[in-house]
Amino acid sequence: MKKLFICSIPMRGKGLKNLDYYTDKDEFLLNSAFPSIVLLNKYVNEDDRPEDISIVTIRDDCENSTINNERFLEELKDLSASKNISLEVSNEIVFPHNESQAKHLTIFKSLFEIYSAQAEGCKLYADMTYGTKVTSAELVASLSFSETKGIKTEDLCYGFYDHSIKDNNQGIFYSIRYVFDLINLINTTSRFMGAEKVEEIIKGLI
Repeated sequence: MKKLFICSIPMRGKGLKNLDYYTDKDEFLLNSAFPSIVLLNKYVNEDDRPEDISIVTIRDDCENSTINNERFLEELKDLSASKNISLEVSNEIVFPHNESQAKHLTIFKSLFEIYSAQAEGCKLYADMTYGTKVTSAELVASLSFSETKGIKTEDLCYGFYDHSIKDNNQGIFYSIRYVFDLINLINTTSRFMGAEKVEEIIKGLI
């Protein structure tokens, strides 16, 4: 089974540090500086074939992102050793460090090309933690196109860190795929149901 991982690289400078990542149910997952590495560790199995794993990194075109990308590659190398499987970045999306039209088109064009190259039935996993808020929104929006290519969104993750706690070394790894499921539910039901009925369905889920 082919698996596609979209990994976000932070723009943060000296504040980036390794954290003990736990689930929101206090289950320890991994010590890492990147939620993307935690995501890979969770879903890459030793019996996966390297050729079936596609890893895409997305990052802003700035010095901190370049430095953090090198650190990500080092952690990816360590993860490869621990999993006994060769994991390498297959595509890198580097976009302008602003919110221009050029940036948005770069992200969409690159993601669409990557989705189109994947085999139907591919499973997709994405990290929404880093990049600007607009980048995260664009990534979620692109998933609707990936679904038309027969790619199944398996998990979306978000890594949380509480800066208000002094010397905090713990992060929380949130699975937020339900957000995408909710978007799909609203889009689908609104095509053949009135707004009041859709609202009833949403309230029934809360």
